Amino acid sequence: IGHTNGKAKSAWGKEGHRGQVVVQYQPSLDGLKEAERLHEHFKVSARGREEWSR
Repeated sequence: IGHTNGKAKSAWGKEGHRGQVVVQYQPSLDGLKEAERLHEHFKVSARGREEWSR
């Protein structure tokens, strides 16, 4: 994907991996832009929040 400026952390539960990853970016304008790029990538790939909530 080409997103290297964030820190990723996998979400684990009692039964193992939950299939979710949290990505934390710097609290700056550049961090916001990186987060928006990642959001747009998933949206274009039909893997955004709306697609998963169906």
